[in-house]
Amino acid sequence: MEDSSPSKYNTNTNSGSNGSSSSNTGSNSGSVAGSGSPATTSGGSGVTLNVNGKSYPINVSSTDMPLLWALRDLVGLTGTKYGCGVEICGACTVLINGQPEKSCDMSVSEAAGKQIMTVEGLAADPDGKKAQAAWIANQVPQCGYCQSGMLMSAVGAMKAGHHGSSITGEMNNLCVCGTYQRVTAAVQGL
Repeated sequence: MEDSSPSKYNTNTNSGSNGSSSSNTGSNSGSVAGSGSPATTSGGSGVTLNVNGKSYPINVSSTDMPLLWALRDLVGLTGTKYGCGVEICGACTVLINGQPEKSCDMSVSEAAGKQIMTVEGLAADPDGKKAQAAWIANQVPQCGYCQSGMLMSAVGAMKAGHHGSSITGEMNNLCVCGTYQRVTAAVQGL
């Protein structure tokens, strides 16, 4: 499910014939996540982000740009979701140097030089693999929109040394569908 979340950092938003919106952010707007050629905005500042073990040199209009929009619009990793935009819901959670952070309010300049992991990087991480398997075994997602942030929070708690029910105490993500009982069941074996 793709969201059409607002970003004042998008340089061009077009509506397709099916009514969905797409975002073009420069000459490389057709780049694919992981291709090594992320989109850039014209002018601005050059920043390199280390995401899921790869370096992504990007050009941003402002180094105050939230990391969320850089990940989605410039790097092309759309698993990190926009929810509330004020660090409450947790849909935008990523790991920064192994710890959960809300990417909607963290600037690109704050993230530069740090190790960033998004939901797309979980399959290559031992804790991430375990968490994903637990989510699948317990059929956690209903709509699934918030689940990338929940998974990232759970993995961050695991990396901080939490296991089982102590993981849920470290998670402050919101789920409109109310899958909390399934999340609790999923983390019991972690």
